Amino acid sequence: MDNRPPETRTVGTSVIHRSDQTPNQLLKLFHQNIRGLRGKTSELLCHLHQDLPHLVCFSEHHLFQSEADDFINIENYSIEAKNCKRKLQKGGVSIFIKSHLQFTTLNLDKYCVDQDTDVCELKLDSTFLNIYILVIYRSPVGNFNTFVTQLEKIRQKLCTIKSNLIICGDVNVNYLPDSDKKSHLNALLNSSNLFSIVQFPTRTYRNSISAIDNIFIDTTKIDTHEVIPVMNGLSDHDAQIININLNTLYNNNSHEYQTYFKRNFNKYTQQSSSLTAR
Repeated sequence: MDNRPPETRTVGTSVIHRSDQTPNQLLKLFHQNIRGLRGKTSELLCHLHQDLPHLVCFSEHHLFQSEADDFINIENYSIEAKNCKRKLQKGGVSIFIKSHLQFTTLNLDKYCVDQDTDVCELKLDSTFLNIYILVIYRSPVGNFNTFVTQLEKIRQKLCTIKSNLIICGDVNVNYLPDSDKKSHLNALLNSSNLFSIVQFPTRTYRNSISAIDNIFIDTTKIDTHEVIPVMNGLSDHDAQIININLNTLYNNNSHEYQTYFKRNFNKYTQQSSSLTAR
């Protein structure tokens, strides 16, 4: 019997065990601001074919509802959660999931506001410990305060559910430098124990770099993971892949979660009021 410790790979401050992992112990999620999905699905699969993720999430797919339903196909995946553009030419979010996986969807259309907040979500079945995947997009010209308000409504809705929440998307808040917007968004998400884990640039534009695409997870539950940049040339935004070791993920019971929420809500409210007053 081999008693050597499992091989690990470190990305930033995150570590994931590589040996003796079975597929149902690992959750793999891909996100990219794709800047228009039309005509890109075949090339995308070529980049992913060696190790297909369980979920493929897009922000800014630029699709109308009819296109998303009838004309956009990714082999071995189905599009099961989406918000499509209405009046504007850009925007939209979607989640493609491997065809054999079980899930339920939650309609969040009432929280969507053109340019300010595009959002969609689905819940993976109990095999994945009630994980909710939320994909979100905010336009760079969108109203940040409206975005935060809508995200807070969604957060309050989900905080009543015994769940493990993963948020990915393009929030158009640069996480490389400190800023009021970054502090405001962190105050909101940290109150639910959600923390940014993307620590590398995701977009290069006119000789400037930024990390405006992000993934937020509860690091007290998901303490063994890795997040990897993916440069596939399909957009001026690089993609991100997160691998999560499900062996380390556990569920808090409802009482523990609500106690944590109540304890931290006042802290968020104080920080938010301070930042708004600036």
